[in-house]
Amino acid sequence: MEKLSTRCKVLKLRNKGQALAEVLIGLAIGTILIGATITAVVMALHSQFEAKLHQIASTIAEQLIDDLKTVAESNWNNIYQLNKGMGYKYHTQTSGTELVVVDGIDEVEIGGTKFNSFFSVENVYRDVNGKIVEPAEGSEDPSTQKIIVEVFWKKAQQISKVRMVSILTRWTNKIARQSFWEKQLGEVQVVKDFGFSFATSSNIDYLSIPGSIYIQGLAPSISNIDSVYKYAWSDIAGWLDMTAMDVENGVYVKTDELTGFGYGENYGLVSFNCKNKNECSVSNYRVLNDSTGVLSGYAWSEKCGWISFNCSDMADYHNDPDFCDTVSNYKVTIDSEGIFHGYAWSDNCGWIVFNCSNLAEDLNDSDYCQTVSDFYVKTSWTKP
Repeated sequence: MEKLSTRCKVLKLRNKGQALAEVLIGLAIGTILIGATITAVVMALHSQFEAKLHQIASTIAEQLIDDLKTVAESNWNNIYQLNKGMGYKYHTQTSGTELVVVDGIDEVEIGGTKFNSFFSVENVYRDVNGKIVEPAEGSEDPSTQKIIVEVFWKKAQQISKVRMVSILTRWTNKIARQSFWEKQLGEVQVVKDFGFSFATSSNIDYLSIPGSIYIQGLAPSISNIDSVYKYAWSDIAGWLDMTAMDVENGVYVKTDELTGFGYGENYGLVSFNCKNKNECSVSNYRVLNDSTGVLSGYAWSEKCGWISFNCSDMADYHNDPDFCDTVSNYKVTIDSEGIFHGYAWSDNCGWIVFNCSNLAEDLNDSDYCQTVSDFYVKTSWTKP
């Protein structure tokens, strides 16, 4: 009996030891699981925090771009005359009721994190068709500037940043349009108000049409756009008169290119060729005709900016040969009767349609021209 009692005691001790080991193992596994869970939670919180910082930085960058648009619209030279290149850093600040550009990097603290921001400016170059190209491949466009915005911050000895690039164009500034000129002898001096006289001249024709001046040998041809069927339409900018409504010389269609101007209240003057104002050395743009009536290239609008007449323009700009097939296969053409068809595109004024039949087709409304608006542009030019 004593041996049996001793044996029972040993078994009890063994069972207690085994239970204790199981408890210790359970605690160890629990500790590992809790540690992994805490690590996962910390990493998730860190990721959310970093995402929030990037969102704040992006908002700061977007606000700076919006501020620069306001500065450019107020006075384009406040942007254009800045030193160019990433070595020059600027930011904006409020002076009275106006936004101004100042040197250096701006700093703002949000939620305990200091965000630094600045922008730099680079010139933009275009080729003969108005496409943006590398400096060596074109001429500088003084009405377009490239803006590079950077926002950076430091956290745990690590610097993070957000960079955004925007293209600014001069297209909403108010301008003075001179409509009458007369040569008068007198003292040459600086004028404070717009008048109509000039004292000396060279290489201009001011006699052919009294009140007007033209570069010698470039007096305009009469517009060959029909006096009735002369309107194109944009849902954003409204009617575009291709005869310029007597504000300027209307559009003239040639076998190789278009010259002259269109006009609309929400477009301002629309120049179809850099020759119109003898500004090809500054920006060599024009709307081209391939001799069969297929148009391409760019026109320049005072209020809408660049207007593209063929998707191939954008394909070249984006370096995407499939642009017309994958994005938008638009173009403007002239048929054998001199009637325009199709759409042009402006980033600021949207689609510009040259024939109501195109809208009728897109809206699946065969009666559109008869019941809504029978418009199109027509020229006396025909295919050779």
